[in-house]
Amino acid sequence: MRPIQIDINFSILFLLWVLLVIFSNPSIFVKTSPEHGIPENTVVYPSIPDENLNLTRGDIINLCQNKTLQDTSECLVKFTKTFFIYNLTDDSINLTFSDLKIRGGDCRDWAYYYEGLGKDLGFQGSTALFVTTPKETSHRIAILSDNTGYCTIDQRSYSCKTLNSRLKNDTNRDN
Repeated sequence: MRPIQIDINFSILFLLWVLLVIFSNPSIFVKTSPEHGIPENTVVYPSIPDENLNLTRGDIINLCQNKTLQDTSECLVKFTKTFFIYNLTDDSINLTFSDLKIRGGDCRDWAYYYEGLGKDLGFQGSTALFVTTPKETSHRIAILSDNTGYCTIDQRSYSCKTLNSRLKNDTNRDN
């Protein structure tokens, strides 16, 4: 009987693949439980800086005010990412800012959150709903605009377009 020989290259690739799978899934490192207000199997991004845990809605407005549309969108996404939790939520439930920080929300909740903050910062705000068929799944994003252009904000990323075609300042940021 011949001993089984394993190619060293295969072993290294397999080990790298296992490590990639483990480290690319943040839920492996974060154990959620219903008694903490976060349902099991919720995706939680575990790197929340302590100084951002106590941010209020008013703090975010103060930090993001008096900026251009693009800079405001970047600011809102930047601070929101520090406490963002995706948690599928019944659409009959309207979450407060505190609810979003503690238990998270789904695309609908985050879109309304960004729309409200944008309006409070002096921009026009709305949301757009995309429905797919035949599965009838949907997705909602926020849209902020002013006389210079518009930005779409989708949970943890944003994209801005200027209305003046002579300006080459369009961005697509996945922060």
